[in-house]
Amino acid sequence: MSQLTKVRQLVNGKTEQYKVKVQFLNDRYIISYPNSVSLPTYSYLMYKQSANSLMTTLLNSVSSSAVSVHKKGHQTTYTDGSNKRMVVNTKSGTVNYDNFSSATKNMDTLNALLTKSFQHLSNIGVPLENIRYDHSNVANKKVVYRGYVESFPIFNQTQYGAVQIKYLKDGEQKYYFSLYSLQVPVPNGTKNVTVPATSDVLQQLQTAGVNLKKIKNLCLGYEWQTNKDSHMVVDLAPTYYVYYQGKWQNYKTLVD
Repeated sequence: MSQLTKVRQLVNGKTEQYKVKVQFLNDRYIISYPNSVSLPTYSYLMYKQSANSLMTTLLNSVSSSAVSVHKKGHQTTYTDGSNKRMVVNTKSGTVNYDNFSSATKNMDTLNALLTKSFQHLSNIGVPLENIRYDHSNVANKKVVYRGYVESFPIFNQTQYGAVQIKYLKDGEQKYYFSLYSLQVPVPNGTKNVTVPATSDVLQQLQTAGVNLKKIKNLCLGYEWQTNKDSHMVVDLAPTYYVYYQGKWQNYKTLVD
């Protein structure tokens, strides 16, 4: 079967299709929805990486006796001498990792940055099935990868995205990522949620006093929410997210 035939089958199949247009918002193009959109909510069983597996992949240690461990509140710090440090936040389920001994150089081009960051992303052990490239900054030597569900981005999983990889001038590597990832979808029995057209969202934001000229990005996606009945299940609810005042925010928090 040719690739063209597969594409035709996909287009003509029973897949959900939504009318979109490309809109210029301030200094960038965004995907805009001219009409309201009805989207399902999802629930997923989560996979959680263990600190022991991360010690093997990030600290290059198969024995906990070779690693110094210090616990304070919700944070546990693992160090391998003075070269590598991993801080696990058990409350937020996030990891901050520093490799001080790394000598990652020549990261001044987008191609080099993307190539090296993907190599390091693969080495972390984060399941890549639902991970996609989100954005990068060559000047700051930073790349962010984000989780996706049914072709829509997931927000609120971590402060930055699913994974942030950054390189400092001296070659030091810094990773920030979540211990959790989507594993198996589970039934939730909920109805579809209707989200407004993009123009209506912008109008609501303006009415609420948001300076539209300061919005850096606007995106329809899914919000990562803790399930009320199980800490190992995550709910994904459709909504718009706005990049405003230096961070991604659910537009409802700016409107309400």
